[in-house]
Amino acid sequence: MLNSSVVFFVLVIAANSAFSQWNQWRGSADGQGIIEGKAPVTEWSETKNIIWKSPISGVGSSSPVLADGKVFITSADEKRGKFYLICYDQKTGKQLWQNQVFWGDVLDNLHKNNTHAPATVATDGEVLTVVFGVNKAVWIAAYNLQGKKLWDKEIVKVKSNFGIGSSPIVYEDKVIVLSDMEPKPLIVAYRLKDGKEVWKTRRNDKGDADFHSYSTPRIYKIDGKDQLVTTGLGKVKFYDPDTGKLNWDIEASADATVGSPLLDRRYLYVNGGYPQNGTSAIDLRRQEVIWKNRFSSYIVSMVFHDHHIYGSTNRGEFACMDAKSGVILWRERFRTDVQSSPFTAGGNIYLMLRDGTTKVIKPDPSKYIEISENVLPGRTDATPAIVDGLMYHRTEEALYCIGEG
Repeated sequence: MLNSSVVFFVLVIAANSAFSQWNQWRGSADGQGIIEGKAPVTEWSETKNIIWKSPISGVGSSSPVLADGKVFITSADEKRGKFYLICYDQKTGKQLWQNQVFWGDVLDNLHKNNTHAPATVATDGEVLTVVFGVNKAVWIAAYNLQGKKLWDKEIVKVKSNFGIGSSPIVYEDKVIVLSDMEPKPLIVAYRLKDGKEVWKTRRNDKGDADFHSYSTPRIYKIDGKDQLVTTGLGKVKFYDPDTGKLNWDIEASADATVGSPLLDRRYLYVNGGYPQNGTSAIDLRRQEVIWKNRFSSYIVSMVFHDHHIYGSTNRGEFACMDAKSGVILWRERFRTDVQSSPFTAGGNIYLMLRDGTTKVIKPDPSKYIEISENVLPGRTDATPAIVDGLMYHRTEEALYCIGEG
């Protein structure tokens, strides 16, 4: 149930966005895929508008993160049981260093569309934090920007159904990690400088059970107070990010979610999942779910534009929804799956398909309008980073810097 004492003036905040140019997964100021400032180009290929291209060793689906003129990604070598943090020069794409973070057994039962390096780096501009699943547990490690390891620790033992999925987030002097995997779902905060545990909160109200979820939390400001918002395990939960105390919750989420929630003014929009599908809208003033439809952006986080929500199923169906009513205004089906989350920039929506194609789409509630189709070789699962009109785009084969050239 919702706590009736909650006040409802809602604003989106950045989790320390001033510290770095792109400091976490979907690293715009509010983590909602809305890119302000100069937009990236709308057309590119292997021979057009590629500023640099650098090979990637190992396999991963984490997104690029930028700090202090460097680009950071994670990767894993499944056969050798090695887990890496890789650093590139932002201007040239030259690999500056590659550090082995962990060495051990990969998690069992990896989903066919997942990798052993799905969690995106999170940083405050000085400390890099990375999360991997290794030796039947979730582990975290911290590095400085020069590649020196500062600390690491085991977070929790897990039984893997599909591998890990949630990325860490940085809040003030802490890194927060969500692990909604059996047998002990939890959310925990560590001090960035030394890894000291600040707080830990159990997630499952019903005790240990076969539950698992994979979404990345978000930070919002509610009536002047920061709130840590999570989905999964059947509820949307709001925590105090300083203490881990549960402030309030509502039954408006699937048991298993992957995409993160979306906020517009007083309304929170929650992705579908499994076994419950469909998108839900929560009115934070009325403290209730005001609509739910049957369109399920399960893997992919949604994006908001001009009173409309745009999202994609992981099977490649893209849709426009009316944010007020939840009515699905149109659907467009693509030839391949989608796992990367879309973003808006320069009045367009960019949507990356798994086959390496990126669709640039004009948001229009009346019909699907495609501006361009751009193809790069290799599977694409990672969400790009966009800084100063440049797109840092990861495929399974390479890391690209895309811009006017």
